[in-house]
Amino acid sequence: MRPIKLVMSAFGPYASKTTLDMNLLGERGLYLITGDTGAGKTTIFDAITFALYGGASGESRDASMFRSKYADPDTPTEVELTFLYDGKEYYIKRNPEYDRPKSRGEGFTTEKANAELHYPDGRIVTKLRDVNQAVEEIIGIDRDQFTQIAMIAQGDFMKLLLASTEERKAIFQKLFRTRSYYVLQERLKTETGKLSHEREAIYASIRQYINGIICDEDDVLSLNVRECKEGNCSTEETLELLEKLIEKDRECEEKLGDESQSIIKALNGITALLTKHDGWEKARERVAESRNNLKSATEALETLKNKLQAEENNKPRIEEIRGSISRIEAEISEYRELDNKLDLKDKLQKNINFLSEELDKKREKLELLKSETEALNTERKALEKADREKAELEAEKLTAENRQKRIYAIIKETEALNVLREQLLEDRKAYTSAYGIAAEKDEEYRRLFKQYLDEQAGIIAETLTDGQPCPVCGSTAHPVKAVKSESAPTKQMLDDSKKSCEDAESAAQKASEKASKTNGRVGEKEEIVLSMLKETFGDVGLESVESLVSSAVEEITESLKDICAQIENKQKEIDRKTEIDELLPKKQEEYKTLGNTIEENGSSLTESKATLKSVEERIGVLTSKLRYESEIKANEARLALTEEQTMLENAYRTAFDAVNKQNEKISGYRSAIEEAEKALSDAREIDVDAMRIEQGILQKRQNEINIEQKKISARLSANESADREIRAKSSDICKTEERLAWVKALSNTANGNVGGKEKIMLETYIQMTYFDRIIERANTRLIVMSGGQYELRRRLEAENNRSQSGLDLNVIDHYNGTERSVKSLSGGESFKASLSLALGLSDEIQSSSGGIKLDTMFVDEGFGSLDGDSLGQAMKALMGLTEGNRLVGIISHVNELKERIDKQIVVTKEHRGGSRVGISI
Repeated sequence: MRPIKLVMSAFGPYASKTTLDMNLLGERGLYLITGDTGAGKTTIFDAITFALYGGASGESRDASMFRSKYADPDTPTEVELTFLYDGKEYYIKRNPEYDRPKSRGEGFTTEKANAELHYPDGRIVTKLRDVNQAVEEIIGIDRDQFTQIAMIAQGDFMKLLLASTEERKAIFQKLFRTRSYYVLQERLKTETGKLSHEREAIYASIRQYINGIICDEDDVLSLNVRECKEGNCSTEETLELLEKLIEKDRECEEKLGDESQSIIKALNGITALLTKHDGWEKARERVAESRNNLKSATEALETLKNKLQAEENNKPRIEEIRGSISRIEAEISEYRELDNKLDLKDKLQKNINFLSEELDKKREKLELLKSETEALNTERKALEKADREKAELEAEKLTAENRQKRIYAIIKETEALNVLREQLLEDRKAYTSAYGIAAEKDEEYRRLFKQYLDEQAGIIAETLTDGQPCPVCGSTAHPVKAVKSESAPTKQMLDDSKKSCEDAESAAQKASEKASKTNGRVGEKEEIVLSMLKETFGDVGLESVESLVSSAVEEITESLKDICAQIENKQKEIDRKTEIDELLPKKQEEYKTLGNTIEENGSSLTESKATLKSVEERIGVLTSKLRYESEIKANEARLALTEEQTMLENAYRTAFDAVNKQNEKISGYRSAIEEAEKALSDAREIDVDAMRIEQGILQKRQNEINIEQKKISARLSANESADREIRAKSSDICKTEERLAWVKALSNTANGNVGGKEKIMLETYIQMTYFDRIIERANTRLIVMSGGQYELRRRLEAENNRSQSGLDLNVIDHYNGTERSVKSLSGGESFKASLSLALGLSDEIQSSSGGIKLDTMFVDEGFGSLDGDSLGQAMKALMGLTEGNRLVGIISHVNELKERIDKQIVVTKEHRGGSRVGISI
């Protein structure tokens, strides 16, 4: 990957849009990024990293800090990067999230982070996540790996060199993605703890079941049970004791069951005999009670029979009522007819009254319609001339409007004439001025020309030389030369004056022509105005145009106003005539319709009066025939008779039912006496008290047996459950302990916890392989930079077996043949070692990532601690990196590097704030 072009806008110290054409640096070699402290040297790599991955190159810088504090509010914060990868050109544009002023209104709004990536084939990817994923797919590494490979960042050298095993583990885990091995270690550790807890839980469960074993305190086995609960027995001994307890309780339970069956049988016999005795006593009580009830019921029956006879005497009255009801029901239809006729009579009378009133109203309205029609005819006759009069007024209006237009045209042309007259005055003044200037210039030229001629002798004398002939007389001797005065004009002055004179004459001629032309236009315009005046007002002069036009405008305006008012009135008369023409036919039709309605209503009134007379005659016939006034009165009489009939019939039925029920009671009492006497047929005398005493003794023993059975059942339930669960848990504990031993051994090995051995975890072991390759690559540079003195080596033995080891680093000093910790190196030596290690790490990441191609690398600071020789050795090692078309940029402000490296990116602070950048080749 090689950057081609970087564009930064309002990014860090770069306030405005800043373009860096990195093609100017070529395709290989070293170049220097130099400039003032804090000017923004590292920001260049930050911008590249941000464009690719959306983050900064160092851990101390965050993407939210990229908005330039020097930028204008309207300048967007964004980075554009064009880069080559594998011979193909890609373009990416990205902006962070930042606050900017609102486009409308006051206050700020948040500009959301965004990105877009353009492929060589024209495809475009948007959305942050998709762009980040696409960049990783193109380059083959993530941000963490990129910053380790492409940027040996300021402060990261020493951190990697002096890191402990634990610190290097964290670094390598992120770069080489070895977290899966760490996850395996943690899973094994978690599984070991889980199995250990399971084992303890099983043991606790077994102890719980042992504590739940129940034994009678009087039992000889109770001592053995106490020993088990105190933990003095093995699982096998506990299970053997449980078998004895269960077997003993089962035997006891069987004996108690047999005894209980015998007692229950005896109790059932006693209970049955006592129950019979109670039945005999109750039967004797029922016989006595039923005989008393039979006597009372027989006496009551006679009273009820007498009441029934009295109700039978009312049967003739019931028949009489039925006849009256039938007669009323037969006359109901005539009652209904009477009611209908009465209603009809009322409606007919109301209709006759209504029709009479309506006829009077309609006759009055008919007379009113006749009067209105006559008035409309008279009004229409008066409006017949309105159309003709309106047409005459409109013709008069048109004539007035045409005259008004001519007057306004005269006004317009007169105004134009006045403008031309003013222009003519200006042109004449300009001509007079130009003519005066031309005369002055001509006089000046004539004066200079005369003076120039007068000074010719002196001018020629200035050109004479001894021995050379005079152009006038031919003499070679010039004893007394003419002298030119100090104020004598030169040929150039004369030429300038002549030109000025000619220019002034030309200007005067142009002014004259312009004034003449304007004068002609004034004459033409005056003829036009005179012609228009003659057409409108007759033979008048230009001097009277203003007074004529002023009075004419006022007169014609008033005339048009009056004509328009008259036209409006005539239009109203025309509209009224049209309205009358529409209204008259309607009035005539309404008059005709109303006359027909009056005739129809008169016929209806006559018919209603005839019908009323017929109805009144029928009402008289029905009233004389019927006994009641109306159907309502007849129904009230029928209802009263029906209620009386129902009351008499119900009284008879009640008396009849009472006699039958009393007979049923008497039969029931007699049956009860027979049944009770039958139950007493096998009755005998028994000793009830003795039997109850024996029953109590047997019941007490049965209760004792029940209590004992419950105790035995509880012991059996608890002990059988304990036996079953302890046997199951014994099987589980064997399986769990077997798996625990296997997993724990594996976990200890993977986590570096094997006693007496180095504390090397599985992840650390994998990382050691990477570390060895990194050290091998680093030594190729360190040997060059240290002049063959130093070589890095991974420490093979831990300082102690209590802490994690495997990634510690030593240095071999070939000058004295010793090996020691890298922490013992001096400042300059540490820089060379850390730079070598960082470069080795970069090589290893590229190799392990599938041979990715990074054609550009940045090294940030640290060269200030090197002496001249060491700096040369470091430069030699870095030059080795540029082989194979690779660019290496060194970020530094060391002066000696400025002298050694020709290609430079120079970053300069601006006095007004912000920075600018340029490339020096």
